Amino acid sequence: MPINIAQLQPKAWAILTRSFQRDRVASTYLFHGLQGVGHWSLFVSFAALLNCENRTGGEVNESELLLPCGTCGNCRKIFSLNFEGLLFAVPLPPHKNANEAIDLTCEYLDKKKEEPFAVLAPKASANIPIGVARQIKANLTLKAPVGITRMVLFYRMENMRPDSADALLKLIEEPPPDTVIVLTSEKPAISMARPNDPWLNFAVNAACFSSTICPSRKYSSTISSLSRSSRIRWARD
Repeated sequence: MPINIAQLQPKAWAILTRSFQRDRVASTYLFHGLQGVGHWSLFVSFAALLNCENRTGGEVNESELLLPCGTCGNCRKIFSLNFEGLLFAVPLPPHKNANEAIDLTCEYLDKKKEEPFAVLAPKASANIPIGVARQIKANLTLKAPVGITRMVLFYRMENMRPDSADALLKLIEEPPPDTVIVLTSEKPAISMARPNDPWLNFAVNAACFSSTICPSRKYSSTISSLSRSSRIRWARD
């Protein structure tokens, strides 16, 4: 595995691997904490774990951390960000059309592939555009290939447009099968949870470079169009 996230973020990785081992992977996760401490690598490594053809460790003994092999075909494609089941929505500067949005996204992915922990500070006008959110939603209407778990990353939610958030809310309300959605944010106060949605929310702690599960069940949305109270069924570690 190019980056051993189990060593860099052991608590966060333990939570994710236990959910997989117990067949309790949530449909939506929120990773929150300062940029540059492992959100991106956690997402990519978790995608590899769910799709690995030859996982190592922890298959029998839950006390051992389960890891993707890093060498099978799926792992190689995922760590190179070239896997058919990976979908990304990242902050983009103003652009003219969908093709330019694709080019800008590819440039962003190239930078993160080279340095996953890099903090790419977006311009003030950068945001996650509605066109990208709608395209991801359209892609997810198609049936996932057999044996593939699709992984969707909405990166830096604080840069998401309200109309893009509306499109994302619809995905969370009715999550497609064989799909896991991951949101990242510097703050834990972004919530789009709806009744009966399985969510797992935990902090990625910069101080000790590990993560802890966030015990708070209080969500207050920073997106006005999504500020609705609801009961939340939590995914347990």
